Amino acid sequence: MTPKTEEPLCGANITVNNAEATLKNYMYLFMLGNLLNGVGSTAIFTLGMTYLDENVAQKSSSTYHAIYYSLQSSVGPASGYILGGLTLGLFTNIGENVKITNTNPAWVGAWWLGMIIASVLLFISAVPLLMLPKKMPGRLDGDTLARETEVQRSAENLHSDNHHKKGIKDLILTNSNLLRNAPLIFSALAYAFDYGLIVGFSAYVPKYLETMYGLTATQASIVIAFVSIIGSTAGLITGGVVVTKARLRVRGMIKFCFLNTLIALVCSFGFLIRCPTADFAGATVFYPEQSIVSSHDFSSTCNSLCHCTTDHYSPVCGENSVTYFSPCFAGCTGSLNQTYTDCSCILSTTNQFATSRKGKCGGKQCNGLPIFLCTFFVLMLFTLMSLTPTLQIILRVVPFNQRSVAVGFQWVFNRCIGFPFPIIVGRVLDYSCIVWSTKMGKTASCRLYSSNQMSLYLFLILLGCKIITLTCYGFDHLFYKPPKSKPNSADSAETSPTLDS
Repeated sequence: MTPKTEEPLCGANITVNNAEATLKNYMYLFMLGNLLNGVGSTAIFTLGMTYLDENVAQKSSSTYHAIYYSLQSSVGPASGYILGGLTLGLFTNIGENVKITNTNPAWVGAWWLGMIIASVLLFISAVPLLMLPKKMPGRLDGDTLARETEVQRSAENLHSDNHHKKGIKDLILTNSNLLRNAPLIFSALAYAFDYGLIVGFSAYVPKYLETMYGLTATQASIVIAFVSIIGSTAGLITGGVVVTKARLRVRGMIKFCFLNTLIALVCSFGFLIRCPTADFAGATVFYPEQSIVSSHDFSSTCNSLCHCTTDHYSPVCGENSVTYFSPCFAGCTGSLNQTYTDCSCILSTTNQFATSRKGKCGGKQCNGLPIFLCTFFVLMLFTLMSLTPTLQIILRVVPFNQRSVAVGFQWVFNRCIGFPFPIIVGRVLDYSCIVWSTKMGKTASCRLYSSNQMSLYLFLILLGCKIITLTCYGFDHLFYKPPKSKPNSADSAETSPTLDS
């Protein structure tokens, strides 16, 4: 049911229908769908990655992984955003003749259509995957044996590989060995923190651009999507190609990742480029005869008799270039063609009866956006350049037949550390909120953030994660011990041993 509202003017009998939806129990159906989606996708992220690694030349593995991850992390999400945008442009009941447009708050797009299309495409793509053989033609057993000499392993692990048995006891022993593998654990931690930053910041950087540089939600999403897709794709592919062309071995890849992270850390200072917070009546600037500001209460002498409520957020821009929570809080008693008149809370310099127009005022003059976008692009580029080499490290510091389990370890770290990042970043940013709306008297959504505080909090999160990642790569370099035996196959011999020194 669409909420029914009246024009929030001063003195009007404003009513907001906040009745809870009767379809709340369907939330559990969505949770079940997400659970099944996670179960189905896990195999392609773990077993699929090791299957790819086993069936391509060792020296080319990083390039193939880079292409795989660029499709997964860049092209896939971009296609999803495009598909979602197209389907949301259709009304949820397709074919129904409605009298509102998709710019109306009451519009509900066909959110479900994209899921059906994606499900059909997934089913179609699963058919050729089912036809793949256990071992691709052209790969010899000698290739596997040669690769095993490149991983870090003890004599006990070597014996375990040669007499590998499948069972609960063996699984426990394998997990125990991997948990004691310091390079694996620290590489998985470094990967998880970088992954978490990408997931968390992709959700809130558009909001950051809206707050800091005054972009609209659409403009911010397009700009960040453009910068992120190019930066992440270029970073993933470049990282894979560098590992292949430079013939980096494990210690060389650790140094390469450390350098990338250090450059990304320097670029994090781009978040300290700040613009002034927009003027918002009652929150950043005073009302007439007001002596304090608040993030929840925007009442003043000029609107005390208007009976305003923060349950209805409808910002207006006064002729004094100050944004008001709603026409009611601006003290406006009349409206005509998106313009509100007789606004008692707006100090007018031209006449006695000030006016305001629908929408927020434009942000203050700030020229820092191009510099920020450049630093953010470099930040994305060098952060993503580390992901493919880190995955290669994870695959090469464990016995060959334990690679699937090792990649599984990495995804466990991603789920435990990376996936909660949007929640953590969102919670931290709540402390920088200076204008809250309410629902039935309870705090609901943040409508305006403090530019200075938002900038500082995002910078500190980014700086802290990069320092942790640098520390993980430092421990990687400390604990990794190159194998004494040298590769003895043509596939492995092409990797330069001098880069591990």
